[in-house]
Amino acid sequence: MVLRYAIQGLGHSLFAMLAGIMEMIARCAVAFIGIVWFGVDAIYYSNATAWIAANLFLIPAFIMVMKKIENNFKTNGTVNG
Repeated sequence: MVLRYAIQGLGHSLFAMLAGIMEMIARCAVAFIGIVWFGVDAIYYSNATAWIAANLFLIPAFIMVMKKIENNFKTNGTVNG
């Protein structure tokens, strides 16, 4: 959650929205497919899976945004470029 809000606060709201979509896809997949193997417990696993899926997307996105900001700061002396 922290990475999502940090990226959104830096002006990249598309990444935050895509992370939310990743969470929704992961929750639905585990809830619908995992219920066959785990029963009702799949609903509990879906939350943890959603966080993992979002972070698999957000960590590289955050690194990319920070590198972009660093490059703008080095070349222009400002964060926004």
